[in-house]
Amino acid sequence: MKLLKSLLILIILFIDTSFAQNSPILIKGGYKDSVAINNGLISIDRIEINDGFISNAIIKIINAKIDKDTIFRTKGYIRVNILGGGVFNGIEVSSRYHINSNYRNFDNYDNDLIYPNYYTILENKPILFFHNYLDEIIMKKFSMQSKIKFKNFIETYLFPKVNLNKVDEDKFSFRPSELVQIHGGIMIFIPVDKNICPIVSDVYNTPQY
Repeated sequence: MKLLKSLLILIILFIDTSFAQNSPILIKGGYKDSVAINNGLISIDRIEINDGFISNAIIKIINAKIDKDTIFRTKGYIRVNILGGGVFNGIEVSSRYHINSNYRNFDNYDNDLIYPNYYTILENKPILFFHNYLDEIIMKKFSMQSKIKFKNFIETYLFPKVNLNKVDEDKFSFRPSELVQIHGGIMIFIPVDKNICPIVSDVYNTPQY
């Protein structure tokens, strides 16, 4: 079992190193620097985005959402799904990002897939990053301490929770006003050719700018 845990950590570090080389999001934290080598469990850490293009795209989404949706002014967060490479309109891309708003809770401690790999804050909004292609390969497992810490941080951005059982509040609770964002958002494509600017489109692959 110890051998399997060690192998899992090595795989995570290898994939994360490859991602860092191809991704414009140069970060402090995340898997590479904070794989909580705590019985093979990962920590959910706050990171910094060192890429202006990605940051500006996220800020535009936040401001546009706030202008149209009064609820988003006080609740919700931005979810960034980090995808692998591919081809877009005949252009080879090294990475893709789906960026959208959401309000979904993180009440289920048993489902590690609902938790972000890491997060940051822009314009007073949490920005949560998910390695979609990585999570499909490896069933990520976060430490309970890390999940509790993140949940305490994100709670103020979620809809109020109603507890039905004082003994086990997390298990017997729900959020009657909660919204779940399913559609919308934008895609960002990062070309392999550095001479080509990043491409921004809506989720239906229609270039916007």
